[in-house]
Amino acid sequence: NLQDWYKASDSYFLLGKIAQSRQMLEDASIYYQKSFMIFQYFQDWYKVPLALKSLGDISKTQYLWSDALKFYLQALIIDWQNHQGWVTLLVDDLAHVLQFLGETQFDTIWCQVTGEECA
Repeated sequence: NLQDWYKASDSYFLLGKIAQSRQMLEDASIYYQKSFMIFQYFQDWYKVPLALKSLGDISKTQYLWSDALKFYLQALIIDWQNHQGWVTLLVDDLAHVLQFLGETQFDTIWCQVTGEECA
């Protein structure tokens, strides 16, 4: 039943939060990915950015800065096009990644994710 899948997405997201708080990052990532896929399937554009942000947070915790940047950018793009409820939070995350990666690497990844041509 599709309604059950949608209800499960919130449970997966919460399980991800619990796993993350217990430093079970691989499990958290799996739960966030499941919630993301279901949110996306149901076009819940309010929750999709939250799942992507959470995946970015996991990547950042693991010092996977490029992955974190990709997740945060995808979340920002989706949020900007839809609800704009998470923009400030996501911009703060992007600023933290920029600080670590530096402008050149940040710009390169930005261009890859957004599809923009960069000099």
